[in-house]
Amino acid sequence: FELGAACSTTQTSWLLAMPKKRKNALPDFAKKKEKVGKGKVVSDSATRTEFRSRSIHIALPAAASKDGPTTHRGQSFEDLLSKALHYNSTVRRDTLQGLKSLFELHPELLQQPTALRLLLSKVAELAGDGSRGVRRAYCALLQAVCVGVGEAALAAHLPLLMAHTCSAMTKLDARVREDSLLVLDVLLTHCPRATVHHGQRLFENFLQMIACERADPAAESATAAA
Repeated sequence: FELGAACSTTQTSWLLAMPKKRKNALPDFAKKKEKVGKGKVVSDSATRTEFRSRSIHIALPAAASKDGPTTHRGQSFEDLLSKALHYNSTVRRDTLQGLKSLFELHPELLQQPTALRLLLSKVAELAGDGSRGVRRAYCALLQAVCVGVGEAALAAHLPLLMAHTCSAMTKLDARVREDSLLVLDVLLTHCPRATVHHGQRLFENFLQMIACERADPAAESATAAA
């Protein structure tokens, strides 16, 4: 009996020691009630997932415009000119051939002084290119340009053309020297009076070419074989 009374007393004391639950206490993670006709209440810590998009207009440069004259492949004068000095010799050759095709389709382009100046200032150095295909394509393009513009329009650009032609005549590669004579032949055929003004320099280059051929018979035989 004494043991039972002791247990009852201990249980009663434990119950009295427990804190009383408050009537007005808010439960954890309380959810706010939504009122009728009101929007959903967004929590301050909620992650916003909505986004806005806007369209922008990028103006294309004039060089990328396809409104002007183009080749059968849709290449404009500016497109071709930008690849004239490409590091790949095949691209350079195809570019020169594309320019020739463009001028055959649109000969009026050669009548524009600005276009002629941009063209010759870009491609003139290809007279001494290391690739035979590029040199031959340059010679064909120069032929088309000379026929299209005439000697009077080309005379102003002849110093530049002759400078690169004479440089090609003194290259170490015998094949480059050989092809430089093809370029010179085009200039003498279509611009004879303007070309003869450079006669002294041409004469000196011819003497140097002859000396190189005599000094290097192997190069001469290689040139003949090519």
